[in-house]
Amino acid sequence: MWPNFVEIADGQVRSVRFGATEVCRRISYLPRDNNWATAPAVARIETSGQGGAVIQSQVSVADIRFDFRIDVALQDGALVVAARGVARSAFQANRVGFSFLRPTPDSVGAPVTCQHTDRPAESTQFPVTIAPDQPMLDIARMTYPLPSGATLDIRFDAKRADGSPLCFEMEDQRNWGDASYQTYVGSLLDPWPFDVAAEDVFEQTIRLEVTAPAEHVGEKRPSARRPKKPEFHLPTLGITLPEGRATEA
Repeated sequence: MWPNFVEIADGQVRSVRFGATEVCRRISYLPRDNNWATAPAVARIETSGQGGAVIQSQVSVADIRFDFRIDVALQDGALVVAARGVARSAFQANRVGFSFLRPTPDSVGAPVTCQHTDRPAESTQFPVTIAPDQPMLDIARMTYPLPSGATLDIRFDAKRADGSPLCFEMEDQRNWGDASYQTYVGSLLDPWPFDVAAEDVFEQTIRLEVTAPAEHVGEKRPSARRPKKPEFHLPTLGITLPEGRATEA
């Protein structure tokens, strides 16, 4: 099933929607230095065949020189986001690569099947209360239902600079006031910072596919039009002032 809407802005994939459901708030590719600062990138976005896009980015800050390319494509009913980064200098990093943000409103407490790289799959759920640690580790694939009754399947693939496989893991972004769950490349259980050598290559892929209920089969390819946001009313607000001070306000 094709996504209905995909936005690309500021060198990132944003607001991936299947029907009325936002299944991904952002997919970004982030070099993080040894202090967890995000190295800013200068991005150029170009369209490609079959409704896809290519994001070419360069990072040049302090001792970090890093180039990366992200290909966004529709393949066999799935949205595929593939990145290839090349270090142009030696530097230390805590993380290099993808971050996937899943908005919480439709997923808090939802059941999810998590497949791992080195052990059997497990059935679990997205945290209801804010999780202070990583609720899911060693992630290779996640499958969970959407409010529409469809099923979202996300596959994560990454390689270290030496070619060995690299897993993903999740953290609860509500710890920092952001209503999302973040699935990121690498693990906080691994030593960091780590050394990046000049010409090291980092290759990663995220693949999203939705299996729709029978009544949605055959929907059209994505539209470039942003869906109209639902209207809602804010509650009545008031301000309390000490007695006799209203004239000063």
